[in-house]
Amino acid sequence: MQRSRAQGGGVPLELVIDGETIGVWLDEAGIHFRHAQGSRTEGHLPWLIAIAMSLLPPDVPRVGTIEAA
Repeated sequence: MQRSRAQGGGVPLELVIDGETIGVWLDEAGIHFRHAQGSRTEGHLPWLIAIAMSLLPPDVPRVGTIEAA
């Protein structure tokens, strides 16, 4: 995520789920995410995959690989 922030042009967000904060950064490459402590989940979801996943019907499981950031 640091590389995207350094390049500029992205949008930083904070997502709070069950009291845990996830840092989210949206840029031209896709959706980047990192657990607030930086020691847990970190990754990148390209826009093509994010859009494809959003088009799946709700009853279709969303499993697969996600590229590491």
